[in-house]
Amino acid sequence: MHQERRSVVWLRENLAPLMFKFRYVLIAVSVCAVGAMAGALGGLFKLAEDLPNTFVPEHPQQYFTDVQNDQFFVPEDWKYQVSVGYGLDLEEPISYSEDGQISPGSDRNTTLKYTGIKLTKDLQEALVADCKDARDNKTLVQDKEVYCLLNDLKDFVGDDFPYDDEKRLREALSDFYTSERYSNLTRDYSDYASKTGFVTEGGQGIKFYWVSFNTSIPPETNSGPAVLSPYFDEWESYAATCAAPCIHMTTGGEGSASWVLFRIFQQLFREVGTTVLSSLLLAFFVLTATTQNWWVSIFVVLTILCIVICVFGSVVSRGFEIGLQECIYIALTIGLSIDYAVHLTHFYVHASGTRYERAQEAISKIEISIIGGATTTMVAALPLFACAQTFLYLYGFFILFTSGWAFVLSNMLLVPLLMAFGPEGDQGTFKPCRQYFASRGIKVCQDKTAAGESTTDTNAHRAYEPEAAAGGAGSTSTGVAREA
Repeated sequence: MHQERRSVVWLRENLAPLMFKFRYVLIAVSVCAVGAMAGALGGLFKLAEDLPNTFVPEHPQQYFTDVQNDQFFVPEDWKYQVSVGYGLDLEEPISYSEDGQISPGSDRNTTLKYTGIKLTKDLQEALVADCKDARDNKTLVQDKEVYCLLNDLKDFVGDDFPYDDEKRLREALSDFYTSERYSNLTRDYSDYASKTGFVTEGGQGIKFYWVSFNTSIPPETNSGPAVLSPYFDEWESYAATCAAPCIHMTTGGEGSASWVLFRIFQQLFREVGTTVLSSLLLAFFVLTATTQNWWVSIFVVLTILCIVICVFGSVVSRGFEIGLQECIYIALTIGLSIDYAVHLTHFYVHASGTRYERAQEAISKIEISIIGGATTTMVAALPLFACAQTFLYLYGFFILFTSGWAFVLSNMLLVPLLMAFGPEGDQGTFKPCRQYFASRGIKVCQDKTAAGESTTDTNAHRAYEPEAAAGGAGSTSTGVAREA
């Protein structure tokens, strides 16, 4: 005769009745906890002002980097530089190699995608005017420091500019490159040749033209989206008014990667919210399809949402700003937080009896496994706090708090909700829909969890009920005993 484990008996006879007695108190406490974390999230939320550090603050290398940046920043006079290019594909100006590695600021494994540009007389004058407008805009350009090839060509040739066609323009540019004026420009500005120029097309045409500017962005400005966004928006406005379709990008100096990373971060920040919402919606449909009960699926999705809020609130309460790494982990939180809730609702749906009896059986059958899973997961996250790299340290933080909040809210919010408001009988199932279609002669799949078809009659559920298979040994006057 099978003897139940003491832990199972204690869960069924002690913990479950206690949770039922204080079910409304547990719900209230959980709501208060979620509200507190939501308040912390709203009050402490802050977008990262800089790129994530490689090492944790206590690491010697990070300490050295911080001292270098704080005490010895800008050893030479460098500036944020922005280049504006005409003749690139606006949707995808750069194609990266297929190895999956993107190195912003590097031309390795990248290819420019040209769409071409027709440099007519009017457009030549308009491009010169674009450069003058940017030069005179103190919000964009510092001290009128610009690199504009056509403007310098016009100053060199005088009234001969503009030219009737690209062939004559290229001939004039070739003469300009061999002139003393161009030699002086490259001597006075060592990187002049790389800051403005053109790409030829065939023997006579020009398919790409670019200019550069020393921007008004302060050198000590951090590279995070929260800081760069106003400057980026100013250049977006300028690009929208250019004489020809153009794109702007940072080039040169220590800020060479800023614009590329900014676009990545900006898109990531925009998508993280929609990712969370779409994941919750998908979870609801998947749970409804697998449990055949939309009622409990709503409770699970509500619990997951509360877990995400609490983890998010814990992140900002810990002092983290929301940057690249945090956005990645927040999107992963849903997948880590759904586990315990799904197990509890699975056993609830496949049990019979009243709300309390079904929740009681779910607790007695799976709570030990949930406790073990939560404990091992949280303990496994602890070694990550000893990692030197910020990415791994933050990973341990998210694993620990996601698993912790998932365990707490699955038991203190989801189970009391099931005890107080969970479905009974056919509530939340699709049996009424099947009956409606059956009355019209349409056969649909049967719902094994519907009333009258309790899963205690299935071999799958009996695998979890050794006491029932043994003839009810060790059972009590609970729903489990009745089922046995």
